[in-house]
Amino acid sequence: MFEQPMPGQGTGSQIPNQNQNNANDVEDIFAGINTGSGLPPTSPAPSIQPLTPEYSSTGGGKRILLIILVVVIVILLVAGGVLAYLSFMKQDQDQAANQNLNNVNAQANTNTVDNTNVVVNENTNTEVNVNTNDNVNTNANVNVVSPALDSDSDGLSDDEETTLGTNPLNPDSDSDGLLDSEEVNIYKTNPLNPDSDGDTFKDGEEITNGYDPNGSGKLPVNLNQ
Repeated sequence: MFEQPMPGQGTGSQIPNQNQNNANDVEDIFAGINTGSGLPPTSPAPSIQPLTPEYSSTGGGKRILLIILVVVIVILLVAGGVLAYLSFMKQDQDQAANQNLNNVNAQANTNTVDNTNVVVNENTNTEVNVNTNDNVNTNANVNVVSPALDSDSDGLSDDEETTLGTNPLNPDSDSDGLLDSEEVNIYKTNPLNPDSDGDTFKDGEEITNGYDPNGSGKLPVNLNQ
């Protein structure tokens, strides 16, 4: 019913024409699309510059400073907390050590004798040294003169008779009837001369008869026996 082409006739020329028509059809697809020739021209997109380590904006620098300040404050707070904790722990340890030391001292200063007498050393010196001198010197300086030695008992000591030249062993050295002490202390006659006034009468005789052994006349009334 269709004419069969003969080999070698018209086949090669028809294929290129068909390909050309397909190309024209592809181009015609975009022929009706508005390409935007009526829109205003747009500016080209800004180029993106690569970031550099330097911060050109002021806001970025302030933000970094704020971050650094916050970090420093946090570090200081943490350090302060650690120091406070260590100080608190050290104080507790010191209190515990002092308590233990006080307990040891209390045990060491507690002396128990026969389980009855407990003496606690409170390290409090309550002893008051009252130096009261109760020693009263009752030794009065009283010069007690022992009786002088009177060997002949005539009223004159041996020392006195030695001074006067009388005999300490003879109560009447001149043998006139008067004791040596009577002649010296009462009649004031010479204990070495039996006749003091030289009237040939012994002193003792004149006294016995009421005459004055030291001169003429009667014996004074105050010397009369």
